[in-house]
Amino acid sequence: MSNDCDVIGVGGLLLHTRERADQHFRINKFGNITKVRLSVTCYISFKTSKDFHITLKIVPVLEADSDYKLKSIMSQDVEFIVFYSFKYCIKEFSIIVISALALNAVILACCYLIFYVGTHF
Repeated sequence: MSNDCDVIGVGGLLLHTRERADQHFRINKFGNITKVRLSVTCYISFKTSKDFHITLKIVPVLEADSDYKLKSIMSQDVEFIVFYSFKYCIKEFSIIVISALALNAVILACCYLIFYVGTHF
């Protein structure tokens, strides 16, 4: 909440594709205010075990009959790119451990075979 403007959510979260979603807000600035500092906080809930990146981009949209211009609203493009990386889950970690043990068993078997062939022939 701010003392110099009202921020009203317009509609719900719009899911365009599996990779893109939009959330629209209306900012009503009070008459005696000349500048409004915009701060955006978002909470994202996801279920995944893979690494991925998120691009958060703020795009101002004006109505056709607005008294403002886009240049007066945003002085620069705002885009944040975040990469999320997850540690191994239990299933992936167990596969890695079993693979390492199997590799050690194969190496020991090859060493034994080389020793056996070298000493008996």
